[in-house]
Amino acid sequence: MEDEAKIRALEKGIIPATGEPVEVLRAQVFHESRFSGASPGRSGVPVLKKQYRGPLLLSWYPERLEKNPYCEIKLSEKQERWWRKLQVWRAQGRGPPRKGSGKRGGKKSGK
Repeated sequence: MEDEAKIRALEKGIIPATGEPVEVLRAQVFHESRFSGASPGRSGVPVLKKQYRGPLLLSWYPERLEKNPYCEIKLSEKQERWWRKLQVWRAQGRGPPRKGSGKRGGKKSGK
C-alpha cells in the first residue's frame, strides 16, 4: 500500500520522503532557479552573484551638511534681509516665481 502511494506521489511530481515538488530538489542539486525552465525571461543570477557595492559607493561622497550637527549654515545679514523681503513679496503675490514654476515650468510638468 505504501509503495502505491509513493508511486502516485512520484507521478504527481512530489518527492515522497519530503513532500516537496521535484522541481525544488532539482533546483537545489543543480544550483538553478526554480522557475528557470518555466519562465522565458532572464533569471538575474549574474547580477545576484556580483559583489555588493553599496558601502563603497557611499564612501565616495561626503556627508551631507544638513546631517552634520557641528556645521550650521548661516546667512549673512544681506542674505537674511533679502530672504525676509522675498517672503513678504511672495505673501503679497508680487515676488519672483519659485524655482520651476515660471512661465515655461508648467509646460514641463504637464500642468
